[in-house]
Amino acid sequence: MGEYRKYSHWLYNITLYKVLTRDWQKAYSVIRTSLLTLEKLILLSILFLLQTAWKIINLPTDSFRSQTYKKKGEFDFMKLEYIFPKDIEKAKAEKWPLVIPVGTIEYHGPHCSFGCDTLVAYGLLERLEKEKNIIVAPPIWYSPSSYAVAGPEKGTIHVESDVFEQYIYNILKSLLYGGWRNIYLLIHHQYEQENLLPMTLSCMKAAKKLTFEYLEDTRGKGWWGDNSNKEFYDQLDGQDNPWNWITVLPCMSKEVQNATGYDHAGKWECSILSALYPETVVKEYIKDSDEWFIQDAIESSTEIGENMVSLCLEDLKNKIK
Repeated sequence: MGEYRKYSHWLYNITLYKVLTRDWQKAYSVIRTSLLTLEKLILLSILFLLQTAWKIINLPTDSFRSQTYKKKGEFDFMKLEYIFPKDIEKAKAEKWPLVIPVGTIEYHGPHCSFGCDTLVAYGLLERLEKEKNIIVAPPIWYSPSSYAVAGPEKGTIHVESDVFEQYIYNILKSLLYGGWRNIYLLIHHQYEQENLLPMTLSCMKAAKKLTFEYLEDTRGKGWWGDNSNKEFYDQLDGQDNPWNWITVLPCMSKEVQNATGYDHAGKWECSILSALYPETVVKEYIKDSDEWFIQDAIESSTEIGENMVSLCLEDLKNKIK
């Protein structure tokens, strides 16, 4: 019996060492193959609890999937899907910006996640939300990605522009009629040098079409030409300028693009994405493809990305008001 106790003590020490070094598989293996049934059951249960606790403690605080709260009904962030009516009413009354990240599910080579464009917009807003009062709306993932880079066989999901415009229009309509007067659509897709390509045009058209319809609906047809509205242009600098109710913005302005760089799944896009969500870029996979547009992604880094993020945030802080 004394020999067994010594043997068990030795096994416990080995298991403890494996736990402390977080070599979970080896720890499980030692327990399963070496201990008696009752002790095995007890120790496996303890080990499972330790491993679960370790995972919880080490969840990334800025992860797209992890959210934290201080106490029931009081969150550390202001995301539309998590907050309550009283939060929304406060935000509308104080004209907090409501920002909708707009992106794609699009092929970005073998090394870069499909949600790249959406994640860049969302990740920037997660950081911006820590610096100023904004409400971050759930992302719009499906859009006119186009098949310029790759077709559906490689995973790209494309929505026709007319369909997408109507979808955006209906989302914005609920928000505008619901009392929001400071809405932003933040885009990171086909926005090179701020050229107006299908996604951006769809968002802009939906926004302006809705604004005119709302003004006609609430002020009546002929509202602009009515004598009671003769000071309309003099009042545009005020807080309730209808042309500013809904604004479409790029994640990376022309100035930021010129100060850094802009590409598709290459050095620059992989850098900013890896700074925001490191797990979504795996440079080792670049070798799996000879596609020209991804080859310089090997030069990407989180350091380059953090500089890009910093420039984007400074720009967005000045434009999202």
